[in-house]
Amino acid sequence: MIPLGLRLALAGGRGSVIGITLTALAVALGTAILLFALSFGPALEDRARRAAWRAPAVFLEDIPAGGGALMSVVEDRFVDEALLRVRIAPLGPDAPIPPGIAHLPAPGEAFISPALAARMASVPSEELAARFGTVVGPIGDEALRSPQELVAIVGADAETLRGDGASPRVAFASEPGDPAIPPVMVLVIVLAIVGALAPVAVFVATATRLSAARREQRLAALRLVGATPRQVVALAVVEALAATVAGLIVGLGLFVLVRPLVALVPLDQAT
Repeated sequence: MIPLGLRLALAGGRGSVIGITLTALAVALGTAILLFALSFGPALEDRARRAAWRAPAVFLEDIPAGGGALMSVVEDRFVDEALLRVRIAPLGPDAPIPPGIAHLPAPGEAFISPALAARMASVPSEELAARFGTVVGPIGDEALRSPQELVAIVGADAETLRGDGASPRVAFASEPGDPAIPPVMVLVIVLAIVGALAPVAVFVATATRLSAARREQRLAALRLVGATPRQVVALAVVEALAATVAGLIVGLGLFVLVRPLVALVPLDQAT
C-alpha cells in the first residue's frame, strides 16, 4: 500500500508534484523555525551557567581556615569592546579555583580568554598587555559567556583586595542566581515564534488547498475501480506523510546547516 501511495502521489501529474513540493517546503521551514526556537532557551541557560562563577558572592563573616579567596570584578573597556578583569587572591592553600583555569594566578600573573589573547597580539603591548602582567595560560570555554568575550583573571595581593572591598569566596557558583531568560525575553521569543510560524501556516494551508482538488480526483478514481474505504484512506495518509516526512528531513538538515551561522548572531554583546 505504501509503494502504491507514493507512486500515485508522484505520478499524479505536474500539479500533484508541485503540491507535494510546496507542502514539504512549508513543513521544512516550520520544522527549522521550531528547532531554532526550542534551542534558544537552552543556549541562553548554558551561557548564564558558564558566567555564574563571576556573580557577587553572599556575604561571609567567617572564612574556613586554609580556604577561601578574595575576588573583585572590574568592567573595563578596550577601544569599543567590554573587557572583564577579575582580580583574585587566595586566603589559604585550599582556596577555590574558578572554572576554566588550572590554578590561581600569582600576583603579576594572569589567565586570559582566547579572544583577549588575539587582541593583545594585534596591538602594541603597552596598549593592552601591560594591564595584566605575565600571561600564564588561557581561560577555558566553560568560564566564558561566548568565544568573543574579553576576560582576564588576574592574580592580586590579598591585602590590596581587602582594601578595595573585594568579596570573600569559599566556592564559585555553578548555577545562575537569577533566571537565565528574563520574563520580557520569554515574551519576545514567543511573539517572534508566532510571527515566524504564521506565514508558514498560511503557506501550508495554500499548498494543501492547491493539491486538494487533484487528490480528490485520484481518490474518486480509486473508488470507481473498487478500492475499499480503508484502502482509500490509507493511500491518502501515505501521500500526506510523504510530504510531511520529506519536509521534516529537509527542515532538520536546514537546522544543522544554518545553526553555526545563527550562533554567530550577537545577543547582549555575546554570541
